[in-house]
Amino acid sequence: MQAFAKLGIVVLVLFLIAACSPAAPTVAPPKPAAAPTAPPPASSPAAAVTAPPASTAAAPAPTPAGKVKRGGTVVYARTGETNSWDPLLHQSGDNPLELPLYETLIRYDEVDEKTGKSEYRGELAESWETPDPNTVVLKLRKGVKFHDGSDFNAEVVKWDIERAKTHPKSVVKVWAAFIKSVDAVDANTVRLNLAYPTALVYPNLTRASGGSGSGWSMMISKAAAEKSGDAYERNPVGTGPVMMTQMLRDDKTTFKKWEGYWRKGVDGQPLPYYDGITARVILDPAVILVEMKAGTVHVTQNIEPYMFPQVKASPDFRLRVMPWAPIRFVFGFNPKAGPFADNLKLRQAAQYAVDRKAIADALGFGEFLPNYHVYWGPSFPGWDESLPHYDYQPDKAKQLMKEAGYPDGINFGFIAYPPPMYKQPAEMVQAQWAKVGLRAKLDAIETVAARSKQKAGDFDAAFWGGWPSLDPAHFSRMYKCDGSANWSNYCSKEMDACMDEGESLYDPAKRAEVYKRCQKIFYDDALVGGTHLRPFTLGNRSELKGVRVQAYLMDLQEAWLDK
Repeated sequence: MQAFAKLGIVVLVLFLIAACSPAAPTVAPPKPAAAPTAPPPASSPAAAVTAPPASTAAAPAPTPAGKVKRGGTVVYARTGETNSWDPLLHQSGDNPLELPLYETLIRYDEVDEKTGKSEYRGELAESWETPDPNTVVLKLRKGVKFHDGSDFNAEVVKWDIERAKTHPKSVVKVWAAFIKSVDAVDANTVRLNLAYPTALVYPNLTRASGGSGSGWSMMISKAAAEKSGDAYERNPVGTGPVMMTQMLRDDKTTFKKWEGYWRKGVDGQPLPYYDGITARVILDPAVILVEMKAGTVHVTQNIEPYMFPQVKASPDFRLRVMPWAPIRFVFGFNPKAGPFADNLKLRQAAQYAVDRKAIADALGFGEFLPNYHVYWGPSFPGWDESLPHYDYQPDKAKQLMKEAGYPDGINFGFIAYPPPMYKQPAEMVQAQWAKVGLRAKLDAIETVAARSKQKAGDFDAAFWGGWPSLDPAHFSRMYKCDGSANWSNYCSKEMDACMDEGESLYDPAKRAEVYKRCQKIFYDDALVGGTHLRPFTLGNRSELKGVRVQAYLMDLQEAWLDK
Protein backbone atom coordinates (compact mmCIF):
# COMPACT_ATOMS: atom_id res chain seq x y z
CA MET A 1 0.00 0.00 0.00
CA GLN A 2 2.99 2.35 0.26
CA ALA A 3 3.05 2.84 -3.50
CA PHE A 4 -0.59 3.77 -3.39
CA ALA A 5 -0.16 6.17 -0.51
CA LYS A 6 2.37 8.17 -2.51
CA LEU A 7 -0.40 9.07 -4.89
CA GLY A 8 -2.28 10.96 -2.18
CA ILE A 9 -1.37 14.29 -3.70
CA VAL A 10 -2.83 13.42 -7.04
CA VAL A 11 -5.69 15.67 -8.01
CA LEU A 12 -7.10 13.19 -10.43
CA VAL A 13 -9.64 11.20 -8.47
CA LEU A 14 -10.50 8.20 -10.53
CA PHE A 15 -12.28 5.06 -9.71
CA LEU A 16 -15.36 3.02 -10.43
CA ILE A 17 -18.41 4.14 -12.22
CA ALA A 18 -19.81 1.18 -14.01
CA ALA A 19 -19.02 -2.23 -12.68
CA CYS A 20 -17.75 -5.07 -14.83
CA SER A 21 -17.71 -3.02 -18.02
CA PRO A 22 -18.63 0.50 -18.99
CA ALA A 23 -21.92 -0.70 -20.37
CA ALA A 24 -23.92 0.03 -17.24
CA PRO A 25 -25.78 3.36 -17.27
CA THR A 26 -25.58 5.49 -14.20
CA VAL A 27 -28.34 6.17 -11.72
CA ALA A 28 -28.70 9.70 -10.44
CA PRO A 29 -29.40 9.99 -6.72
CA PRO A 30 -32.54 11.67 -5.45
CA LYS A 31 -32.20 15.20 -4.24
CA PRO A 32 -30.03 14.96 -1.13
CA ALA A 33 -31.64 16.13 2.07
CA ALA A 34 -28.51 17.66 3.51
CA ALA A 35 -28.05 21.37 3.00
CA PRO A 36 -25.06 22.02 0.78
CA THR A 37 -22.17 24.17 1.69
CA ALA A 38 -21.24 26.96 -0.69
CA PRO A 39 -18.85 26.10 -3.49
CA PRO A 40 -15.22 26.90 -2.75
CA PRO A 41 -13.74 30.23 -3.85
CA ALA A 42 -12.32 30.67 -7.32
CA SER A 43 -8.79 30.34 -6.01
CA SER A 44 -9.34 26.79 -4.80
CA PRO A 45 -7.18 24.13 -6.48
CA ALA A 46 -9.01 22.35 -9.24
CA ALA A 47 -10.11 18.89 -8.19
CA ALA A 48 -13.05 16.62 -8.71
CA VAL A 49 -14.38 17.48 -5.27
CA THR A 50 -14.31 21.23 -5.76
CA ALA A 51 -15.67 23.66 -8.28
CA PRO A 52 -13.14 24.72 -10.91
CA PRO A 53 -11.84 28.29 -10.93
CA ALA A 54 -14.54 30.78 -11.85
CA SER A 55 -12.63 31.84 -14.95
CA THR A 56 -10.11 29.95 -17.00
CA ALA A 57 -8.43 30.15 -20.37
CA ALA A 58 -8.12 27.40 -22.92
CA ALA A 59 -5.63 24.72 -22.01
CA PRO A 60 -2.22 25.83 -23.31
CA ALA A 61 -0.54 23.43 -25.71
CA PRO A 62 2.64 22.16 -24.05
CA THR A 63 5.89 22.82 -25.85
CA PRO A 64 7.04 19.47 -27.24
CA ALA A 65 10.57 18.19 -26.78
CA GLY A 66 11.89 19.60 -30.00
CA LYS A 67 10.19 21.45 -32.81
CA VAL A 68 6.81 20.09 -33.80
CA LYS A 69 6.34 18.58 -37.21
CA ARG A 70 3.17 18.62 -39.23
CA GLY A 71 1.71 15.94 -41.44
CA GLY A 72 1.23 12.19 -41.42
CA THR A 73 -1.56 9.89 -40.28
CA VAL A 74 -1.76 8.60 -36.71
CA VAL A 75 -2.83 4.94 -36.57
CA TYR A 76 -4.66 3.86 -33.42
CA ALA A 77 -5.58 0.23 -32.69
CA ARG A 78 -8.34 -1.02 -30.43
CA THR A 79 -9.84 -4.44 -29.77
CA GLY A 80 -13.49 -3.53 -30.29
CA GLU A 81 -15.86 -1.17 -32.06
CA THR A 82 -18.06 1.42 -30.40
CA ASN A 83 -21.73 0.69 -30.98
CA SER A 84 -22.61 4.30 -31.92
CA TRP A 85 -20.97 7.65 -32.60
CA ASP A 86 -23.93 9.49 -31.12
CA PRO A 87 -22.89 10.35 -27.54
CA LEU A 88 -26.44 9.67 -26.35
CA LEU A 89 -26.57 6.16 -27.75
CA HIS A 90 -23.16 4.60 -27.32
CA GLN A 91 -22.65 2.12 -24.51
CA SER A 92 -18.88 2.29 -24.30
CA GLY A 93 -17.17 4.45 -21.73
CA ASP A 94 -13.71 4.26 -23.24
CA ASN A 95 -13.82 5.57 -26.81
CA PRO A 96 -10.89 8.03 -26.91
CA LEU A 97 -11.59 8.89 -30.54
CA GLU A 98 -14.42 11.10 -29.34
CA LEU A 99 -11.86 13.51 -27.90
CA PRO A 100 -10.50 14.84 -31.24
CA LEU A 101 -13.92 14.57 -32.92
CA TYR A 102 -16.12 16.30 -30.37
CA GLU A 103 -15.53 18.83 -27.61
CA THR A 104 -17.08 19.44 -24.21
CA LEU A 105 -17.76 22.66 -22.36
CA ILE A 106 -14.94 21.94 -19.90
CA ARG A 107 -11.74 19.89 -20.29
CA TYR A 108 -10.08 17.86 -17.55
CA ASP A 109 -6.58 18.72 -18.64
CA GLU A 110 -3.51 16.76 -17.63
CA VAL A 111 -0.77 18.97 -16.20
CA ASP A 112 1.58 16.33 -14.74
CA GLU A 113 1.70 12.92 -16.39
CA LYS A 114 3.87 11.45 -13.63
CA THR A 115 1.21 11.93 -10.96
CA GLY A 116 -1.94 12.27 -13.05
CA LYS A 117 -2.55 15.76 -11.66
CA SER A 118 -5.16 17.47 -13.82
CA GLU A 119 -7.11 20.70 -13.87
CA TYR A 120 -10.43 21.90 -15.18
CA ARG A 121 -9.87 24.24 -18.12
CA GLY A 122 -12.08 25.82 -20.69
CA GLU A 123 -12.87 24.16 -23.98
CA LEU A 124 -16.14 25.32 -25.53
CA ALA A 125 -16.82 27.33 -22.38
CA GLU A 126 -14.25 30.09 -21.76
CA SER A 127 -15.28 30.74 -18.17
CA TRP A 128 -17.92 29.86 -15.59
CA GLU A 129 -19.20 30.74 -12.16
CA THR A 130 -21.37 29.18 -9.49
CA PRO A 131 -23.41 32.02 -7.99
CA ASP A 132 -25.24 29.58 -5.71
CA PRO A 133 -25.21 25.79 -5.15
CA ASN A 134 -28.07 25.30 -7.60
CA THR A 135 -26.81 27.42 -10.49
CA VAL A 136 -23.90 27.32 -12.95
CA VAL A 137 -23.38 30.10 -15.50
CA LEU A 138 -21.05 29.40 -18.44
CA LYS A 139 -19.61 31.94 -20.89
CA LEU A 140 -19.14 30.27 -24.26
CA ARG A 141 -16.30 30.63 -26.73
CA LYS A 142 -17.25 32.92 -29.61
CA GLY A 143 -16.76 32.17 -33.30
CA VAL A 144 -16.69 28.35 -33.00
CA LYS A 145 -18.13 26.38 -35.92
CA PHE A 146 -19.17 22.76 -36.31
CA HIS A 147 -17.71 20.66 -39.11
CA ASP A 148 -20.87 21.28 -41.18
CA GLY A 149 -20.40 25.05 -40.91
CA SER A 150 -23.21 25.62 -38.41
CA ASP A 151 -22.63 27.90 -35.41
CA PHE A 152 -21.87 26.78 -31.89
CA ASN A 153 -23.83 28.95 -29.46
CA ALA A 154 -26.02 28.93 -26.35
CA GLU A 155 -29.08 27.63 -28.19
CA VAL A 156 -27.09 24.61 -29.39
CA VAL A 157 -25.86 23.90 -25.84
CA LYS A 158 -29.42 24.12 -24.56
CA TRP A 159 -30.60 21.79 -27.32
CA ASP A 160 -27.77 19.28 -26.69
CA ILE A 161 -28.47 19.03 -22.96
CA GLU A 162 -32.24 18.84 -23.40
CA ARG A 163 -31.70 16.15 -26.05
CA ALA A 164 -29.70 14.11 -23.54
CA LYS A 165 -32.59 14.35 -21.08
CA THR A 166 -35.50 13.71 -23.46
CA HIS A 167 -34.34 11.76 -26.54
CA PRO A 168 -36.43 8.54 -26.59
CA LYS A 169 -33.38 6.36 -27.30
CA SER A 170 -31.01 8.16 -24.94
CA VAL A 171 -29.10 5.83 -22.65
CA VAL A 172 -27.65 8.77 -20.74
CA LYS A 173 -30.72 10.45 -19.27
CA VAL A 174 -29.57 9.76 -15.75
CA TRP A 175 -26.22 11.46 -16.45
CA ALA A 176 -28.02 14.75 -17.13
CA ALA A 177 -30.62 14.32 -14.41
CA PHE A 178 -28.79 16.76 -12.11
CA ILE A 179 -29.67 19.57 -14.56
CA LYS A 180 -33.27 20.65 -14.03
CA SER A 181 -33.37 23.10 -16.92
CA VAL A 182 -31.13 25.14 -19.23
CA ASP A 183 -31.48 28.81 -20.13
CA ALA A 184 -29.83 30.42 -23.14
CA VAL A 185 -29.31 33.82 -21.52
CA ASP A 186 -27.83 35.25 -24.71
CA ALA A 187 -25.93 33.89 -27.69
CA ASN A 188 -22.81 33.19 -25.61
CA THR A 189 -24.16 32.60 -22.09
CA VAL A 190 -25.78 29.47 -20.69
CA ARG A 191 -27.32 29.04 -17.25
CA LEU A 192 -27.69 25.54 -15.80
CA ASN A 193 -30.41 25.28 -13.17
CA LEU A 194 -29.56 22.25 -11.05
CA ALA A 195 -32.17 19.83 -9.79
CA TYR A 196 -30.16 19.44 -6.59
CA PRO A 197 -26.72 20.50 -5.37
CA THR A 198 -24.13 17.98 -6.46
CA ALA A 199 -20.35 17.78 -6.42
CA LEU A 200 -20.62 15.96 -9.76
CA VAL A 201 -21.65 19.06 -11.69
CA TYR A 202 -18.17 19.85 -13.03
CA PRO A 203 -16.87 16.29 -13.50
CA ASN A 204 -20.01 15.51 -15.46
CA LEU A 205 -19.42 18.41 -17.85
CA THR A 206 -16.10 16.86 -18.94
CA ARG A 207 -15.39 13.74 -21.01
CA ALA A 208 -13.17 12.42 -18.23
CA SER A 209 -15.80 10.97 -15.92
CA GLY A 210 -15.63 7.49 -17.40
CA GLY A 211 -18.14 4.71 -17.91
CA SER A 212 -21.17 4.20 -20.10
CA GLY A 213 -22.74 7.43 -21.25
CA SER A 214 -19.93 9.62 -19.95
CA GLY A 215 -19.65 11.27 -23.36
CA TRP A 216 -23.14 12.76 -23.05
CA SER A 217 -21.71 16.27 -22.60
CA MET A 218 -19.99 16.20 -26.00
CA MET A 219 -21.51 18.99 -28.09
CA ILE A 220 -22.90 17.80 -31.43
CA SER A 221 -24.27 19.83 -34.33
CA LYS A 222 -27.98 20.48 -33.95
CA ALA A 223 -28.27 21.10 -37.69
CA ALA A 224 -26.53 17.83 -38.59
CA ALA A 225 -28.53 15.75 -36.11
CA GLU A 226 -31.85 17.15 -37.31
CA LYS A 227 -30.86 16.63 -40.93
CA SER A 228 -29.56 13.06 -40.50
CA GLY A 229 -32.12 11.74 -38.01
CA ASP A 230 -31.37 8.14 -37.01
CA ALA A 231 -28.41 8.09 -39.41
CA TYR A 232 -26.56 10.68 -37.32
CA GLU A 233 -24.85 7.99 -35.26
CA ARG A 234 -22.97 6.99 -38.42
CA ASN A 235 -22.35 10.57 -39.54
CA PRO A 236 -21.12 12.46 -36.47
CA VAL A 237 -20.43 16.21 -36.59
CA GLY A 238 -18.54 18.00 -33.82
CA THR A 239 -16.30 21.00 -33.30
CA GLY A 240 -13.04 19.08 -32.72
CA PRO A 241 -9.83 19.18 -34.77
CA VAL A 242 -10.78 16.16 -36.92
CA MET A 243 -13.86 15.12 -38.85
CA MET A 244 -14.93 11.58 -39.74
CA THR A 245 -14.50 10.58 -43.39
CA GLN A 246 -15.27 6.85 -43.43
CA MET A 247 -16.54 4.17 -41.08
CA LEU A 248 -16.19 0.48 -41.88
CA ARG A 249 -17.66 -1.17 -38.82
CA ASP A 250 -15.40 -3.68 -37.05
CA ASP A 251 -12.62 -2.79 -39.47
CA LYS A 252 -11.47 0.82 -39.51
CA THR A 253 -12.66 4.40 -39.13
CA THR A 254 -10.83 7.31 -40.72
CA PHE A 255 -10.66 11.00 -39.83
CA LYS A 256 -9.07 13.98 -41.53
CA LYS A 257 -7.95 17.29 -40.06
CA TRP A 258 -10.59 20.00 -40.05
CA GLU A 259 -9.24 23.22 -41.44
CA GLY A 260 -11.70 25.37 -39.50
CA TYR A 261 -10.66 24.35 -36.00
CA TRP A 262 -10.42 27.29 -33.57
CA ARG A 263 -7.49 26.22 -31.40
CA LYS A 264 -3.87 26.97 -32.30
CA GLY A 265 -0.76 24.84 -31.83
CA VAL A 266 2.60 26.05 -30.53
CA ASP A 267 3.56 27.05 -34.06
CA GLY A 268 0.65 29.48 -34.24
CA GLN A 269 -1.27 27.41 -36.80
CA PRO A 270 -4.58 25.62 -36.16
CA LEU A 271 -4.45 22.17 -34.61
CA PRO A 272 -4.10 19.30 -35.31
CA TYR A 273 -0.49 18.82 -36.35
CA TYR A 274 -1.25 15.55 -38.19
CA ASP A 275 -3.26 15.16 -41.38
CA GLY A 276 -5.58 12.49 -40.05
CA ILE A 277 -6.28 9.48 -37.83
CA THR A 278 -6.97 5.89 -38.81
CA ALA A 279 -8.60 3.81 -36.09
CA ARG A 280 -8.27 0.07 -36.70
CA VAL A 281 -10.09 -2.77 -34.95
CA ILE A 282 -7.64 -5.58 -34.15
CA LEU A 283 -9.20 -8.15 -31.86
CA ASP A 284 -6.02 -9.68 -30.45
CA PRO A 285 -3.78 -7.41 -28.32
CA ALA A 286 -0.80 -9.60 -29.27
CA VAL A 287 -1.36 -8.75 -32.93
CA ILE A 288 -1.57 -5.06 -32.02
CA LEU A 289 1.87 -5.35 -30.42
CA VAL A 290 3.27 -7.05 -33.54
CA GLU A 291 1.94 -4.22 -35.68
CA MET A 292 3.38 -1.63 -33.31
CA LYS A 293 6.77 -3.29 -33.66
CA ALA A 294 6.40 -3.11 -37.44
CA GLY A 295 5.45 0.58 -37.25
CA THR A 296 2.00 0.09 -38.80
CA VAL A 297 0.27 1.05 -35.54
CA HIS A 298 1.35 4.06 -33.50
CA VAL A 299 -0.73 3.90 -30.34
CA THR A 300 -3.12 1.71 -28.33
CA GLN A 301 -4.70 1.46 -24.92
CA ASN A 302 -4.89 -2.33 -25.20
CA ILE A 303 -1.60 -3.35 -23.57
CA GLU A 304 -1.99 -6.60 -21.65
CA PRO A 305 0.10 -7.12 -18.47
CA TYR A 306 2.20 -9.89 -20.00
CA MET A 307 3.34 -7.35 -22.60
CA PHE A 308 4.66 -4.86 -20.03
CA PRO A 309 8.24 -6.18 -19.86
CA GLN A 310 8.86 -6.21 -23.62
CA VAL A 311 7.19 -2.82 -24.16
CA LYS A 312 9.28 -1.28 -21.37
CA ALA A 313 12.46 -2.83 -22.74
CA SER A 314 12.06 -1.50 -26.29
CA PRO A 315 13.45 1.94 -27.21
CA ASP A 316 10.79 2.10 -29.93
CA PHE A 317 7.93 2.09 -27.42
CA ARG A 318 6.64 4.21 -24.59
CA LEU A 319 4.42 2.69 -21.92
CA ARG A 320 2.36 4.80 -19.56
CA VAL A 321 0.86 3.02 -16.56
CA MET A 322 -1.71 5.11 -14.71
CA PRO A 323 -2.06 3.81 -11.14
CA TRP A 324 -4.46 6.63 -10.29
CA ALA A 325 -6.87 5.23 -12.89
CA PRO A 326 -7.35 1.55 -12.14
CA ILE A 327 -10.03 -0.91 -13.05
CA ARG A 328 -11.21 -2.26 -9.71
CA PHE A 329 -11.88 -5.96 -9.33
CA VAL A 330 -14.30 -7.03 -6.63
CA PHE A 331 -16.38 -9.93 -5.37
CA GLY A 332 -19.72 -9.81 -3.63
CA PHE A 333 -22.43 -11.92 -2.03
CA ASN A 334 -26.16 -12.11 -2.51
CA PRO A 335 -27.67 -10.14 0.40
CA LYS A 336 -31.18 -11.57 0.08
CA ALA A 337 -30.81 -15.30 -0.56
CA GLY A 338 -28.29 -18.10 -0.24
CA PRO A 339 -25.84 -18.99 2.52
CA PHE A 340 -24.22 -15.54 2.82
CA ALA A 341 -27.40 -13.48 3.08
CA ASP A 342 -27.96 -13.68 6.84
CA ASN A 343 -24.54 -14.86 7.96
CA LEU A 344 -22.13 -12.00 8.65
CA LYS A 345 -19.41 -14.29 10.01
CA LEU A 346 -19.47 -16.40 6.85
CA ARG A 347 -19.01 -13.24 4.77
CA GLN A 348 -16.19 -12.08 7.03
CA ALA A 349 -14.50 -15.48 6.70
CA ALA A 350 -14.58 -15.12 2.93
CA GLN A 351 -13.07 -11.64 3.20
CA TYR A 352 -10.17 -12.74 5.42
CA ALA A 353 -9.47 -15.76 3.19
CA VAL A 354 -8.50 -13.63 0.17
CA ASP A 355 -4.79 -12.86 -0.33
CA ARG A 356 -5.09 -9.64 -2.29
CA LYS A 357 -1.36 -9.00 -2.58
CA ALA A 358 -0.73 -12.47 -3.99
CA ILE A 359 -3.38 -11.91 -6.66
CA ALA A 360 -1.97 -8.50 -7.62
CA ASP A 361 1.60 -9.83 -7.77
CA ALA A 362 0.67 -12.88 -9.83
CA LEU A 363 -1.36 -10.99 -12.43
CA GLY A 364 0.24 -7.59 -12.65
CA PHE A 365 3.91 -7.98 -13.61
CA GLY A 366 4.77 -5.43 -10.95
CA GLU A 367 2.10 -2.89 -11.92
CA PHE A 368 -1.05 -4.13 -10.13
CA LEU A 369 -1.83 -3.25 -6.53
CA PRO A 370 -3.91 -5.06 -3.89
CA ASN A 371 -7.39 -3.66 -3.39
CA TYR A 372 -8.14 -3.40 0.32
CA HIS A 373 -10.68 -0.57 0.20
CA VAL A 374 -13.01 -1.86 -2.55
CA TYR A 375 -14.08 1.36 -4.33
CA TRP A 376 -11.99 4.04 -2.62
CA GLY A 377 -8.73 5.59 -3.80
CA PRO A 378 -5.97 7.71 -2.26
CA SER A 379 -7.14 11.05 -3.65
CA PHE A 380 -10.82 10.63 -2.87
CA PRO A 381 -12.22 12.57 0.06
CA GLY A 382 -12.37 10.15 2.95
CA TRP A 383 -9.36 8.07 1.93
CA ASP A 384 -7.70 6.86 5.10
CA GLU A 385 -5.51 3.77 5.23
CA SER A 386 -6.13 3.51 8.96
CA LEU A 387 -9.80 2.74 8.34
CA PRO A 388 -10.64 -0.91 9.01
CA HIS A 389 -10.24 -3.28 6.07
CA TYR A 390 -9.92 -7.00 5.47
CA ASP A 391 -6.42 -8.38 5.05
CA TYR A 392 -5.25 -11.96 4.57
CA GLN A 393 -5.76 -13.98 7.78
CA PRO A 394 -6.59 -17.60 6.85
CA ASP A 395 -6.56 -18.83 10.45
CA LYS A 396 -9.06 -16.18 11.42
CA ALA A 397 -11.14 -17.14 8.39
CA LYS A 398 -11.21 -20.77 9.55
CA GLN A 399 -12.29 -19.73 13.03
CA LEU A 400 -15.06 -17.58 11.60
CA MET A 401 -16.20 -20.54 9.49
CA LYS A 402 -16.75 -22.52 12.68
CA GLU A 403 -18.55 -19.62 14.35
CA ALA A 404 -20.69 -19.23 11.23
CA GLY A 405 -21.89 -22.81 11.61
CA TYR A 406 -19.76 -24.46 8.92
CA PRO A 407 -16.85 -26.21 10.65
CA ASP A 408 -16.63 -28.69 7.75
CA GLY A 409 -16.94 -26.03 5.05
CA ILE A 410 -19.69 -25.17 2.58
CA ASN A 411 -20.46 -25.55 -1.12
CA PHE A 412 -21.87 -22.59 -3.08
CA GLY A 413 -22.09 -21.06 -6.56
CA PHE A 414 -19.74 -18.39 -7.85
CA ILE A 415 -20.41 -16.35 -11.02
CA ALA A 416 -17.65 -14.72 -13.08
CA TYR A 417 -17.29 -13.37 -16.61
CA PRO A 418 -15.42 -15.32 -19.34
CA PRO A 419 -12.68 -12.81 -20.36
CA PRO A 420 -9.36 -13.73 -18.72
CA MET A 421 -9.10 -10.41 -16.90
CA TYR A 422 -12.14 -11.51 -14.86
CA LYS A 423 -11.94 -15.28 -14.93
CA GLN A 424 -8.28 -15.60 -13.86
CA PRO A 425 -8.58 -13.62 -10.61
CA ALA A 426 -11.91 -15.31 -9.89
CA GLU A 427 -10.14 -18.67 -10.15
CA MET A 428 -7.49 -17.43 -7.73
CA VAL A 429 -10.16 -16.35 -5.25
CA GLN A 430 -11.83 -19.73 -5.68
CA ALA A 431 -8.55 -21.52 -4.82
CA GLN A 432 -7.90 -19.32 -1.79
CA TRP A 433 -11.42 -19.81 -0.46
CA ALA A 434 -11.06 -23.59 -0.82
CA LYS A 435 -8.16 -23.55 1.65
CA VAL A 436 -10.51 -22.50 4.45
CA GLY A 437 -13.48 -24.68 3.41
CA LEU A 438 -15.32 -22.23 1.14
CA ARG A 439 -15.88 -24.55 -1.82
CA ALA A 440 -17.04 -22.35 -4.69
CA LYS A 441 -18.28 -23.83 -7.97
CA LEU A 442 -17.08 -21.26 -10.49
CA ASP A 443 -19.38 -20.64 -13.44
CA ALA A 444 -17.88 -18.28 -16.05
CA ILE A 445 -20.93 -17.41 -18.10
CA GLU A 446 -21.42 -14.81 -20.82
CA THR A 447 -21.25 -11.30 -19.38
CA VAL A 448 -24.75 -10.09 -20.22
CA ALA A 449 -26.30 -13.32 -18.94
CA ALA A 450 -24.21 -13.15 -15.78
CA ARG A 451 -25.29 -9.60 -15.07
CA SER A 452 -28.90 -10.57 -15.64
CA LYS A 453 -28.57 -13.36 -13.07
CA GLN A 454 -26.94 -10.98 -10.62
CA LYS A 455 -29.64 -8.34 -11.00
CA ALA A 456 -32.29 -11.05 -10.60
CA GLY A 457 -30.65 -12.27 -7.39
CA ASP A 458 -29.94 -15.67 -8.92
CA PHE A 459 -26.46 -16.20 -7.44
CA ASP A 460 -24.60 -16.93 -4.21
CA ALA A 461 -21.37 -15.05 -4.93
CA ALA A 462 -20.08 -13.15 -7.96
CA PHE A 463 -16.95 -11.50 -9.33
CA TRP A 464 -16.82 -8.36 -11.47
CA GLY A 465 -14.81 -5.21 -12.14
CA GLY A 466 -15.37 -1.54 -12.81
CA TRP A 467 -14.04 1.47 -14.68
CA PRO A 468 -12.49 4.64 -13.25
CA SER A 469 -14.29 7.86 -12.48
CA LEU A 470 -13.51 11.32 -11.17
CA ASP A 471 -15.47 11.41 -7.94
CA PRO A 472 -16.68 9.02 -5.22
CA ALA A 473 -20.22 10.29 -5.67
CA HIS A 474 -20.25 8.28 -8.89
CA PHE A 475 -20.13 5.20 -6.66
CA SER A 476 -23.82 5.59 -5.96
CA ARG A 477 -24.23 3.25 -8.92
CA MET A 478 -22.46 0.52 -6.95
CA TYR A 479 -23.56 1.26 -3.42
CA LYS A 480 -27.15 2.44 -3.55
CA CYS A 481 -30.21 0.23 -3.49
CA ASP A 482 -31.33 1.35 -6.97
CA GLY A 483 -27.83 1.57 -8.45
CA SER A 484 -27.69 0.23 -12.00
CA ALA A 485 -24.11 -1.02 -11.44
CA ASN A 486 -24.92 -2.51 -8.05
CA TRP A 487 -24.11 -6.04 -9.18
CA SER A 488 -24.44 -7.65 -5.75
CA ASN A 489 -27.81 -5.98 -5.03
CA TYR A 490 -26.31 -4.42 -1.91
CA CYS A 491 -28.94 -2.29 -0.21
CA SER A 492 -28.59 -0.19 2.92
CA LYS A 493 -30.78 2.84 3.62
CA GLU A 494 -28.03 4.08 5.91
CA MET A 495 -25.53 3.88 3.05
CA ASP A 496 -27.96 5.56 0.64
CA ALA A 497 -28.31 8.51 3.01
CA CYS A 498 -24.56 8.64 3.57
CA MET A 499 -23.74 8.73 -0.16
CA ASP A 500 -26.41 11.37 -0.82
CA GLU A 501 -24.98 13.54 1.93
CA GLY A 502 -21.46 13.24 0.51
CA GLU A 503 -22.62 14.25 -2.95
CA SER A 504 -24.53 17.26 -1.67
CA LEU A 505 -21.41 18.87 -0.17
CA TYR A 506 -18.81 20.92 -2.03
CA ASP A 507 -16.31 21.31 0.79
CA PRO A 508 -13.62 18.56 0.56
CA ALA A 509 -13.02 18.36 4.32
CA LYS A 510 -16.69 17.94 5.11
CA ARG A 511 -17.09 15.40 2.35
CA ALA A 512 -14.13 13.45 3.71
CA GLU A 513 -15.75 13.01 7.10
CA VAL A 514 -18.99 11.82 5.54
CA TYR A 515 -17.26 9.36 3.24
CA LYS A 516 -15.24 7.86 6.08
CA ARG A 517 -18.56 7.01 7.65
CA CYS A 518 -19.78 5.51 4.35
CA GLN A 519 -16.72 3.27 4.11
CA LYS A 520 -17.20 2.04 7.67
CA ILE A 521 -20.81 1.05 6.86
CA PHE A 522 -19.60 -0.91 3.84
CA TYR A 523 -16.86 -2.63 5.83
CA ASP A 524 -19.25 -3.64 8.60
CA ASP A 525 -21.66 -5.26 6.13
CA ALA A 526 -18.85 -7.30 4.45
CA LEU A 527 -21.03 -7.90 1.40
CA VAL A 528 -18.45 -6.72 -1.15
CA GLY A 529 -14.66 -7.08 -1.12
CA GLY A 530 -11.81 -6.06 -3.39
CA THR A 531 -9.04 -8.15 -4.92
CA HIS A 532 -6.71 -6.00 -7.03
CA LEU A 533 -6.34 -2.77 -9.00
CA ARG A 534 -5.41 -2.91 -12.68
CA PRO A 535 -4.16 0.48 -13.90
CA PHE A 536 -5.16 1.79 -17.29
CA THR A 537 -2.26 1.88 -19.72
CA LEU A 538 -1.28 3.75 -22.85
CA GLY A 539 1.34 2.45 -25.27
CA ASN A 540 2.74 4.30 -28.26
CA ARG A 541 5.68 4.26 -30.62
CA SER A 542 8.41 6.74 -29.74
CA GLU A 543 7.89 8.83 -32.89
CA LEU A 544 4.37 9.76 -31.77
CA LYS A 545 4.79 12.78 -29.52
CA GLY A 546 2.40 14.88 -27.48
CA VAL A 547 -0.05 12.11 -26.54
CA ARG A 548 -1.92 13.12 -23.39
CA VAL A 549 -4.86 11.82 -21.37
CA GLN A 550 -8.06 13.24 -19.98
CA ALA A 551 -8.51 11.13 -16.89
CA TYR A 552 -7.46 7.81 -18.40
CA LEU A 553 -8.65 8.34 -21.97
CA MET A 554 -6.06 8.92 -24.68
CA ASP A 555 -6.14 12.51 -25.97
CA LEU A 556 -4.63 13.01 -29.45
CA GLN A 557 -5.59 16.66 -29.89
CA GLU A 558 -1.98 17.86 -29.55
CA ALA A 559 -0.16 14.75 -30.83
CA TRP A 560 2.34 14.87 -33.69
CA LEU A 561 4.56 12.50 -35.65
CA ASP A 562 8.31 13.01 -35.46
CA LYS A 563 9.13 11.49 -38.85
